[in-house]
Amino acid sequence: MNSTDWKIAITKDLLKELERRGLVSTILGKLEELSRRLRAEPERTLRVLMREPVIFELGEFKVRRLRVGNYRLFYIIDHGRKYIVFFDIKPRRKAYRRK
Repeated sequence: MNSTDWKIAITKDLLKELERRGLVSTILGKLEELSRRLRAEPERTLRVLMREPVIFELGEFKVRRLRVGNYRLFYIIDHGRKYIVFFDIKPRRKAYRRK
């Protein structure tokens, strides 16, 4: 696997939510760190991300969450396009509530 194959993306809605919460630099810093790890060790980094439990399914994708301080970032891994897409953030106390 070419280490430059995988990319991290965030949705516009997530970016707006990060701005609203004042978390842009914190979260983007964490995602940049994750991106560096993904370039250096793609297989290992993907294994770690895939170990997170599946929260629910969104079409063909399994939604997982990543801990970042008191928040949880929700993401999917698109193996076909080699993207990890972060699309939502919730405070920890709300991230674990069942609908």
